[in-house]
Amino acid sequence: MPFADGARFELTSECDELVLWFYFYIDYEAFDQLEDGIGRFHASWHRECPTDGIEQGDLTNGQFLFEGDNTTGDGNYTILETKGRGHYVGCTFNVTNLRHTEAWNWYGEGDDMIFVDGESWPPNIHGTGTEDYFNTAWCPSEPFHGPYHGITMPGGPNWSGQISMYRFHIEDPVTFSESVRVTIEHGHNNQRSDDISSVAYWYLDRIDETLTLPRSRSGCRGSPDGHHPSRAARRGHRGLTGHGMRRAAARPAGDPGRRGFVLDGVTGVTRIAQLTGPGAINDTASVLLAGADLGHMTTVGDRTWLVFGDNFGIREDDAFGGTGDVWKSNCLAWTTDDDPTDGLTFDGWILDDLDQVKEVLPENTSRTSRSGR
Repeated sequence: MPFADGARFELTSECDELVLWFYFYIDYEAFDQLEDGIGRFHASWHRECPTDGIEQGDLTNGQFLFEGDNTTGDGNYTILETKGRGHYVGCTFNVTNLRHTEAWNWYGEGDDMIFVDGESWPPNIHGTGTEDYFNTAWCPSEPFHGPYHGITMPGGPNWSGQISMYRFHIEDPVTFSESVRVTIEHGHNNQRSDDISSVAYWYLDRIDETLTLPRSRSGCRGSPDGHHPSRAARRGHRGLTGHGMRRAAARPAGDPGRRGFVLDGVTGVTRIAQLTGPGAINDTASVLLAGADLGHMTTVGDRTWLVFGDNFGIREDDAFGGTGDVWKSNCLAWTTDDDPTDGLTFDGWILDDLDQVKEVLPENTSRTSRSGR
């Protein structure tokens, strides 16, 4: 994913209630300058819900699924449309089957049509069906994961519910000199009305300035945005100069690419006490807590509450970092010890029905231990 003066990675959760925990690290190489003509990596998300199909009306199920002739490519679902010189390297493709019927409900008869450099219909790259483009032919109903193609979600009985697949053109890139339009029919002859979304991946000889950040919460049926393409490619913080592999979370002091606060080291610290785990001043093993990190402390009345995050109930004595079993994302202890100069002795915990530390969020809790632990 080459970049010239910087890159920014963003992840946004649109969940109202579910708490998502996300772990990541980013590796990158920094150079004085990029090679001439190097392509820039792009990714583009698009969704149509529902696609612009037809009513079945008096058509038989077979006529609805298999008959009709698309001789223009108009109305196809668009996976990617861009201008410039580059190559298309694949996509992920998702279908939510919105047709509820006891009849045979196969979604995958839509042909792929890839128009290179403004060519008219029929394009040179014209496939024979959705299942064939994703190399999952004969109406797949089970998952398959290959290096360059696969189906991660095959749907439920009669291809109901959600389907997801991928195809990466690593060994067979689709190159273009002026433009490319990657499309696929939504059902044969664009006759189905399903919820389709995709992410396209491609390299371009420039930054595609037509890309925009998506609005959150694009609607489906009843939405004023019936067809809602949303794309994202952004440049951000300036990059490093010089050569070599860097870890984004560990820039060395004096690096000309430093921005903002960077912790270069810790000195002058005295260890007072270990609060949790083997050898701690508190018997945390008795409530199935072998390792934790402190997230927050707050005093309410005569109690100080301690919120621990990333907790493990069982772990080896020599374990360190994020390793162990019986993981809980958070737990809560309290103390009346008001002298932390020799550590903090816990008076109690929020416990579950097995007298083990309870994962407090998102459930409410009301029971505390007063055993003096």
